[in-house]
Amino acid sequence: MRICLVLEGSYPYVHGGVSTWMHSYIQAMPEHEFVLWVIGAKAADRSRFVYDLPNNVAEVHEVFLDDALRLYGEQRPVHFTPQEHEALRELVRLGHPDWEILFRLYQERKINPMSYLKSEAFLRILETICEERYPYIAFADAFHTIRSMMLPVLYLLGTFVPQADAYHAISTGYGGLLASLGSWKYKKPLMLTEHGIYTREREEEIIRASWVAPAFKKQWIRFFYMLS
Repeated sequence: MRICLVLEGSYPYVHGGVSTWMHSYIQAMPEHEFVLWVIGAKAADRSRFVYDLPNNVAEVHEVFLDDALRLYGEQRPVHFTPQEHEALRELVRLGHPDWEILFRLYQERKINPMSYLKSEAFLRILETICEERYPYIAFADAFHTIRSMMLPVLYLLGTFVPQADAYHAISTGYGGLLASLGSWKYKKPLMLTEHGIYTREREEEIIRASWVAPAFKKQWIRFFYMLS
């Protein structure tokens, strides 16, 4: 069996409990082939592994969130169907988006994430959100905050999906999103195991964070709950 392990911010870049468990997990099943689909924060960490990968690791696919910052928008406008508009609207509002529609939009139509984030449709949704939730906050602050939430997600939705017989995510969040994408694309089983409660860990991190303006802490927390 070919198993795709979807990892975020852990194995094989750093030592620790989760990484040690992942390494042992792979070594304990030499009869299976593993593909590592790993999410990192910075592309500068590419291939900087602190583990010697077991022989049954066939491939490593690295995705770095800061690569999303290097995207450029398309010049031509993109036309979305009403269903696509609704799915994108729910995503930006941090509600209950139809993920299957979003998967098709970025995997099959290959939409550039910046094409939506530079569109009038995005600005109209953002205006509504600001009127409802942030009437006394500068629009520019809300724009950059919500755009920084959406860009990595839209970027990940369009990334290359390695093929496997099963997808195992060790957390929700970005890792859970990619595992769901792989399961949808190839119609294969998805397994999720969490070694901490990802949403609670992100919530505690955001509450303490100095990089998040107090007005937007609830929004960031809600974002990770939506992904979960």
